Amino acid sequence: MIDLHCHILPQVDDGSESLEESMKMIDIAYNDGIRQIVATPHRNHPLDFKYKGSTEEAFGLLSSEVKRQYPDMQLYPGAELFITKDFIDVLNRKPYDFTINNSRYVLIEFDVSASFSSMQEAIHELIVRGFIPILAHVEYYEALFENLQRIQSLKDEGIAIQVTSSNLTGKNGKKIQTFVKSLISKGLVDFVSSDAHKSTFRRPLLKDAFDLTVGCVGEDEAQRIFYKNQQAVIENGFLIKSGLKRTSGIRPVNQRLYKYFAGVAVIMLAVAIFFTASVWMRDRYGGEQGQPTTTGSSEINQETTSTLSEESTETIEPTSVSGTTSANTTDQTQASSEPMTSPSKEAIEEIYMDRLLTYQQEYENQLGRIVSLIKDARETIQDAEERKIVVEGYLNEIINLEDQADILVYQALYELQNELEAYRYDVSIVQEMRDEYHRIKEEKTEFYLNQI
Repeated sequence: MIDLHCHILPQVDDGSESLEESMKMIDIAYNDGIRQIVATPHRNHPLDFKYKGSTEEAFGLLSSEVKRQYPDMQLYPGAELFITKDFIDVLNRKPYDFTINNSRYVLIEFDVSASFSSMQEAIHELIVRGFIPILAHVEYYEALFENLQRIQSLKDEGIAIQVTSSNLTGKNGKKIQTFVKSLISKGLVDFVSSDAHKSTFRRPLLKDAFDLTVGCVGEDEAQRIFYKNQQAVIENGFLIKSGLKRTSGIRPVNQRLYKYFAGVAVIMLAVAIFFTASVWMRDRYGGEQGQPTTTGSSEINQETTSTLSEESTETIEPTSVSGTTSANTTDQTQASSEPMTSPSKEAIEEIYMDRLLTYQQEYENQLGRIVSLIKDARETIQDAEERKIVVEGYLNEIINLEDQADILVYQALYELQNELEAYRYDVSIVQEMRDEYHRIKEEKTEFYLNQI
């Protein structure tokens, strides 16, 4: 098998943190039957992964070690290009460093809350420039989830579809597994990949997903989406279309239409979402401080692992998270023969709740300052043209503030999930928070639209 989407390069993104960790991932992949891997570090991602080295050096280092230990294992260069508002700047810089094995194929991802129209625009831009986009983990996008008609329309435009193996095998819940299976059964999937990040969780595993696919749609279709199309991409060839007969009745799920509104509505909505989500989290934890909810990066809902009991005394090394410390950890300097206990799930969550509430307070303070300046400008500047220019400048400050706040919150939620997974705790709270966020967003959007 060939893994087309894997964060296996050491010290370049949120994947492997060392050459040793990368080789552990290689061991896992090899024993699972994977013989070719495309290394796809994040590119143009809004989160700061604090890269410690260059992608080229990391690829060369890992390739040499792979050849030494596994002569029949092949590594190929690639990237996972995050589509931002200014992604065209990346497209304008040559030579390209984001295509798969220097082909015309490019693996792309969006924020999970990206609108369908923004996806269409970006995909069109890539196609007219001669690229063939591969949409990573299609099952995560709100605009596409359970909407086969939209996914089919994107394929008709020329995009290829990738799903994540752990979601196919049910590691992230029944609902998302059912959706991925439906995509495969209708021939809408072109690649199944691991999107692996570590050797301890979110691992490079494909065999179980392959076997499940064989049982659902047969050997030929499984070979197409686990090997043949991947080989075609590496060789810059042509993808093989599914031979499955599509059933009629692909209907779009009723989608809620969100209107866009400017100025005061954006300000009020942002504050309301932070405040209401925090109240919800306080209620959920019986009066404890709550955590504001938001959507995160495209990897925020990934493979979950079995839950350990809080009483477990097994020593586990967590994923390092910048700016956080594990609570309830036994002092290692004590002269004690007892093993170090794992921090409780609630203790980990509380650390991130406090962190997010701090971000919330900072955000609201800055927002209040800018709003006051806008009100003052409207009351004191007599010249209409001058007033317009000044107010627009303040509105741009709000946009920048919201972008910065999004990045901080997304990063915190992303790190929260990673730390919970490192201790083998259940991460279902992330999905709960995500669902609650969208409920709040719908409710508050309607409320403030009516007010305006």
